[in-house]
Amino acid sequence: MTVRRWRAGWATVAGLSFAALYVVGRGDARRAWLAYLVAWMPILGIALGSLSLLMVHALTGGAWGRRLQPAFVSGALYLPAALLLALPLLIAAPSIFPWARQNAGKDWPFFYLNLPFFYARTLVCFACWLVWMRGILGRLRDASRPWPGFAAAGLVMMTVTVSLWATDWIMSQVRGWHSTALGVTVLSAQWLIALAFAIVRDARCNDTRCPPTLSRDLGSLLLVALLGWAYLGFVDFLTAWIADLPADTVWYLPRLTTSWRWLGTGIVILNFVPIVLLLFSAFKCNPRALARLAGALAVLQALYGFWLILPDVHPQGMTLGLVDPLAWIGVCAGAMLGHAAWRQRSWRSSE
Repeated sequence: MTVRRWRAGWATVAGLSFAALYVVGRGDARRAWLAYLVAWMPILGIALGSLSLLMVHALTGGAWGRRLQPAFVSGALYLPAALLLALPLLIAAPSIFPWARQNAGKDWPFFYLNLPFFYARTLVCFACWLVWMRGILGRLRDASRPWPGFAAAGLVMMTVTVSLWATDWIMSQVRGWHSTALGVTVLSAQWLIALAFAIVRDARCNDTRCPPTLSRDLGSLLLVALLGWAYLGFVDFLTAWIADLPADTVWYLPRLTTSWRWLGTGIVILNFVPIVLLLFSAFKCNPRALARLAGALAVLQALYGFWLILPDVHPQGMTLGLVDPLAWIGVCAGAMLGHAAWRQRSWRSSE
């Protein structure tokens, strides 16, 4: 009975939040849907990043993967809920993407950016992610099934599909913008938020305290993930600054010349502090401190989603409204409800 009440509570919260989001966002539908997209991206990132890290561990081995495997599996189980939560975004695609409007003009590459082809690419990505999730969970239950080849192919698939998804859902928001680094930058952000989620969940749900040596290894992995994401983001910015071409700078102009720059500056500074802390072995050997830092990094990655999406709809400066918390509450409640249902189904199928 308690479980039913818990699910009913999450369903009520999600329903009321989405209803309020619809009412509040009627005046600016695109702004409301982009707030929904920003809230949805971290859920998808945790799921895809967890799947990728499970495949990385299958190829490399190590105590870190055995320790965090339950947390990675839990993160991967958010994928079905994330894909269901994407259905409203697919339905509202004509309101979200400028190229999908009737008066979009001829400057967009319509041979690629058209709704039928967009839906086809999205469905292919979703199908690939679900197939690999099922294959990974099946191999975790049955150790006799081969891992290395499946994991290697999965990492290649993940790189291609995430790059394709980032191009369609993020890059296509800005007319004329091109970035070859966006896909791998988004993929590295997904790895970072998934690793941070796993460290936090392990600290909260694991009865056995993480040994200091293993905690140090987890801290080192978190540092590598953070440095990789920061490096890719910096290289993309440096390339655009050196080239000084309209196709490269059009995306950075509202983010660097308006009040949105304060959000970007804050993200850079707040991510620099964890880099410094993770350089100290004494800090990494403290599981509680490491878990708190991982939680802060997960929040910063959520803020990174704001910086990726919202300046394109408000290029004149930073503007946040009631639609933002409503979207977050609704998406998180829906993700928790879907995660619980899928997790229970997975347990039953494994018995």
